[in-house]
Amino acid sequence: MVGIHLTLFLLCWNGLSVNAESTRSGDGLFRNGVFSFGGIHQYRYEQPLLYFPLVSADSWTIQATRISLGRNVICQQDCSILFNTAVRFLYGPQQQIDRIHQSLHEANNRMSDGVYSLICDKASSYPLLRVQFDSIHVDWRMNELWEKRRYGRGFACKSGMRTSTLTAGWTFGHMLMYKLFTVFDLKCLRMGLAKASRP
Repeated sequence: MVGIHLTLFLLCWNGLSVNAESTRSGDGLFRNGVFSFGGIHQYRYEQPLLYFPLVSADSWTIQATRISLGRNVICQQDCSILFNTAVRFLYGPQQQIDRIHQSLHEANNRMSDGVYSLICDKASSYPLLRVQFDSIHVDWRMNELWEKRRYGRGFACKSGMRTSTLTAGWTFGHMLMYKLFTVFDLKCLRMGLAKASRP
């Protein structure tokens, strides 16, 4: 393959192989996904597949239309989101992350490391996190984002929405990306997004 430059690849965390299932392991990590270089597999996503220009040529960052938690709008219009498979959670500016946890009525549950704790038994009562990219709306339940660990005789659930000093805006880690079919098109400086589906 000397002289051939592949500028298109896709990532589908929700992709399945014949005898594998996209499920979360006991430690909360998704162990199977699909990397495909040079092509797009239409059976791995639900229409539409929309393309968004990169905010800058040196990063996989695009603009989201809106980030909300239930009815509370956290960010609208200027919501740059970096897609980063090297990190696990949703990271955002301190003020917005604090607002999210106030909306969850968990503002007083901030731990010493700056991460908020959530009540494990309240998973179904928390509002959904929704991120919109134009007409694509993706929802996550709190228990799809949190880090659940055994603590004594019970469990502790640490929020998967956190602050980071590494970037000024928002960052999608792999716990959020599993619901998305993503196309990284370096040649055209754009990213394609669709909801991931199962073949």
